[in-house]
Amino acid sequence: MGMNSFSIAATPQFRSYSIDSWRSDPELRSLMPWSRLGSSYIQGAKLGFRFVRLRNLWVGVTATASPLAYENVPTTWRSAVGERVCTLLMPNTPRVVDVAGQRYLQQAGECILTDSQEALVGTYAQPHAAICLNIPFDLVRGWLPEDEPFEGLRLGNTGTSSRIISMLLLSLWRSIEAGEDEPDTFGTADALLGSLETRCHRMAASTRRGERHGRICREQVKEFINDRLRDPRLSVRMVAQRIGVTTRYLQLLFADNGECVSEYIKRERLRGCLLDLRDSEFDRQSITEIAFSWGFNSAAHFSSSFRAAYGMCPREYRNYDVTELMSSPLAEVEGAVVQALQAQRRIARQARPTFASGRMEDRSLERRRALI
Repeated sequence: MGMNSFSIAATPQFRSYSIDSWRSDPELRSLMPWSRLGSSYIQGAKLGFRFVRLRNLWVGVTATASPLAYENVPTTWRSAVGERVCTLLMPNTPRVVDVAGQRYLQQAGECILTDSQEALVGTYAQPHAAICLNIPFDLVRGWLPEDEPFEGLRLGNTGTSSRIISMLLLSLWRSIEAGEDEPDTFGTADALLGSLETRCHRMAASTRRGERHGRICREQVKEFINDRLRDPRLSVRMVAQRIGVTTRYLQLLFADNGECVSEYIKRERLRGCLLDLRDSEFDRQSITEIAFSWGFNSAAHFSSSFRAAYGMCPREYRNYDVTELMSSPLAEVEGAVVQALQAQRRIARQARPTFASGRMEDRSLERRRALI
């Protein structure tokens, strides 16, 4: 969906500092008191940031012209964003994350949700920008079982629900950059929180059921499938063989929820196509190429499945006026997708200097230095 190549506009509203000042500047300390700068950065390199308040949320962007390591230190200090927050963060370059005894590579465009009271170390190997949404901890706590510790959630970037969350977070920031009216901006924020809540419920249910029964549960199977949707060999038999259960067991897992495995695979593949057909990154790809990239092996089968699911053919959908999507049959079954598409297309992008793919782009070195 092109999330890995998103850029951040260096607008006049950005505050510019030397990275060294992170340790001492009162404004930075009040916004992020739980963060501590590591020693891995270029002395004197620039840090740009901007935070905007939306009701009880804070939306922010940081951008640096240097590789950087930082540490979240568990704290209960009161800050400008509240005593305790959960942060949904998406970088535009990969970073290594150490949290809760685990180390993994967070990909560009992938979101993770962490707690300000959870120790975390994030390390970037190159200049970067990141978008973050700070959410009151009590709100996120309400999405998870009370008896389970919250050590952060890695949302991934392969499933359609994760991609929608990334798309909405980027759209929320762009709506702020564009100075959109509050109803539009708050609408995007509400859609993002709703998608995030659903994702948290699903991931919590997967962990809880798996631990209780000591066996594979439906949500774990779905995660396995979501990671392999583009593989044309993906089938009920292949899933059963790879996770070590019978096809009968898989069918029974999904039957409890009124589903079947093959229909779930097809629906998630269609949702992936739904996003790519309206993504400008794939404008030069044909409908058939997009369908085949999501594991379909017949253009006719894809077209008939698409029409049966969404009430229109793929070509009609691709050319549909995005402002009218909410009143189309598509909105009844894919409201989150439609909201994400609307939020993206609402923003009229202007030519601005940007922090793109970890480096700032502009016409001259002097202008570049003045901006950051």
